[in-house]
Amino acid sequence: HITIPHQIKQETEMDITVKEIERAKMIKKKKIIFKDNRLLISINVVGSTGPIRFIVKADQTVKDVINSTLSRYGQQRRLPMFSSHCTSSFLLYCPYSPAQPLNPCSKIGSTGSRNFVMCKDPQAENLEVSADTTRKISGKWRVWLKNSVGLMLPLLKPTSHVFGIRIKRFCVPV
Repeated sequence: HITIPHQIKQETEMDITVKEIERAKMIKKKKIIFKDNRLLISINVVGSTGPIRFIVKADQTVKDVINSTLSRYGQQRRLPMFSSHCTSSFLLYCPYSPAQPLNPCSKIGSTGSRNFVMCKDPQAENLEVSADTTRKISGKWRVWLKNSVGLMLPLLKPTSHVFGIRIKRFCVPV
């Protein structure tokens, strides 16, 4: 059994308490840092050349991150160009669970990931495709109508020009 002199024993106890106080201060500092936690995230946009990287606060929502990504995507003039920049028509996926998109109201820091994949919502694409199809169909009707009326129009011919302006007077041949 070794006996430690009383004075040395007090100094070691003081060193231990000082170390504990310093450790407590470090923990407090870390908690303060964690309150304003910022993350460097990397988002791969499907069809684009490379990821978009930027810093976000951990308490930002997924919807805000999608909005920031779209604005940076437009600023960098990346391809493919998107016809709509509405945040509701895009989904953000975590690479660890690619089957489910992230909830737009959830916090980006709660996902536990810093890498994401963003793509257009397939349902929103279907709506755009159906609108384009409607336009194409109505365009086909217009072409059909012009062609069918065009068969009757050769009988009607413009008859005069005044000062370079074409006056449409039609005469029907008898």
